[in-house]
Amino acid sequence: MQIRKGNANDLSDVRAVSDRATTSYIAKENLDDITATYLRNLTDAAVDAFANGVESAGHSVYVATRDDVFVGYVIAAHDAPEICWILVDPNEQGSGVAKALMIAALDALMEYGARGNV
Repeated sequence: MQIRKGNANDLSDVRAVSDRATTSYIAKENLDDITATYLRNLTDAAVDAFANGVESAGHSVYVATRDDVFVGYVIAAHDAPEICWILVDPNEQGSGVAKALMIAALDALMEYGARGNV
């Protein structure tokens, strides 16, 4: 697995993984309109958060890949400091992706001055 800084070229992968994650535990057929809209909005919010994080000097964004396949991402805000968003492809859950992303994000927060129990 590789961890690297995220960039705008990752947006289509962010959308695909976010969509899989939001719908992985819900039967996709016969969704009522409210649930379908909520899922679309959640995916859109994830993509927007990633795009804004990549463009912001106040955020660190990292992605995880395995064999050049996008498997997850994390967004950390420097000022708060906090992890704003973390998401792992449902097919990769339990494989250490989230742990690796959290370590990268927490290291970045410490580089920007966060101390204590971030």
